[in-house]
Amino acid sequence: HATMLHCAELGCAFAQAFLAEMSVGKERFHWASLAAAQGERDGFYWLGTCYRIGAGCVKDAEMEKENFLAASNLGHIMGTSALAMMFD
Repeated sequence: HATMLHCAELGCAFAQAFLAEMSVGKERFHWASLAAAQGERDGFYWLGTCYRIGAGCVKDAEMEKENFLAASNLGHIMGTSALAMMFD
């Protein structure tokens, strides 16, 4: 993880999304936010997950939907599935 952490701290969106997946709570929200801000589809997915469960943020269904939609639009299968489950 040390190499990924170094890359994430240097601004690598892929590494930030990887750390979001490996983290919980505020740390997950932090890394997911940074990755999503750069357009990383995994970042959008994990940010949507944070908003769904309130990990490091207040639960927000609108932000959850927005981030899952962004992930889905970038071809993220789990993002598409999570978005569909919101309307089930």
